Amino acid sequence: MDASLQTLRAIEELINLPGEMEDDLLEQALLTLSLHGGMIEPRRLKFVLHRLRCLYGSNFAKRQAQPLLKLSEMQHSFAMHGILPATIGLSTVTQAIGYLQSRRRHLVSLLYVMPKAFKGTIPMSGLDALTWMLPLAEMSGTTITGLLQQLAVCELHGDFTLYLDAYGLKASHSYTTLDGMFLEAERGYPSSIAPRRRNLRGSNHYGRIGFSAPRSCATTSP
Repeated sequence: MDASLQTLRAIEELINLPGEMEDDLLEQALLTLSLHGGMIEPRRLKFVLHRLRCLYGSNFAKRQAQPLLKLSEMQHSFAMHGILPATIGLSTVTQAIGYLQSRRRHLVSLLYVMPKAFKGTIPMSGLDALTWMLPLAEMSGTTITGLLQQLAVCELHGDFTLYLDAYGLKASHSYTTLDGMFLEAERGYPSSIAPRRRNLRGSNHYGRIGFSAPRSCATTSP
């Protein structure tokens, strides 16, 4: 799990980096850096990493180097397999930041299922973590995240029922997200979250969202 957590840390740092940079030259060089075709322009990447090292330290620069190189390789792989959302979303660093933010909740959801779904004795390295996690998030992340959300709602409502049919599933209860764009409440502005939480309090949709050991949830088919 350590490699997965470090990978998510690097992704978080990359997502938040544009809002922290005060170096216009670095910002231009980084955000327009092409990841297309598995080939990053070496001189520009070297400049970006050098500036990141000077501003934020060598450890930070190293953490950013690995995902940038891996994202470029995976952009090429997604393109070869015709997975267009990921292919387009990883074309440049600017697009990759938006793409990763939109898949962030899916990546986090994988952490809840990986301990049970993945078995083995060989530790995953930092470079391998993104290779395994990003395709899973792209192709199965919506389903995994949706089911984990239903699990959270199941813990809040004693009469929760999940209806299944040949076309999908529908739950008897739901909850309202505070920031629906990326399914992340924590991405909302603090000034907007507080009043919205007060409005939701006491409604059937309000409650903590956690993933502790669940009780059995009723599942029926219509």
